[in-house]
Amino acid sequence: MKPSYLDNMAIAIVLDLDQPWDVMNQLRKWMTAIKDSLLLRMMPKMADGMLKKMQKKIVAHWKMYEEPQLDEQGHLIKKRKIESKDTNKENSEEEDQAVEEDVRMEIPLPEGCLKVNLGIPIIVICSKVDLLQHGEKKVLLEHNLDFI
Repeated sequence: MKPSYLDNMAIAIVLDLDQPWDVMNQLRKWMTAIKDSLLLRMMPKMADGMLKKMQKKIVAHWKMYEEPQLDEQGHLIKKRKIESKDTNKENSEEEDQAVEEDVRMEIPLPEGCLKVNLGIPIIVICSKVDLLQHGEKKVLLEHNLDFI
């Protein structure tokens, strides 16, 4: 794999919830494996500033993220318009959006967010969640998922 591929990839980690008390250990194990095997091997081969650029991209994604919204029919509402008939209206909307984006970028991340920023989007998938019904396992899982 070439270091230039890292900028366009994502990593999926699948956690087994059969033992929810071990979720955090599983996640730490995989994060360490990713950091050690992928990034440390690729970093010497990366172009100058590539890792910083990737990390800034992840921070920007976290700060700019908005929950998707649906209209009355259940269709996704698209936030950005591709073209508009009234160019003056489009320019003012774009300027307002740019100002809003700038403000969100200045706000610091919540405490504990992105403690480890590898510069690559990481998707955490939990399997066997249907095995948890009630009781201690469910409480442990809820506590760990809130932390994750």
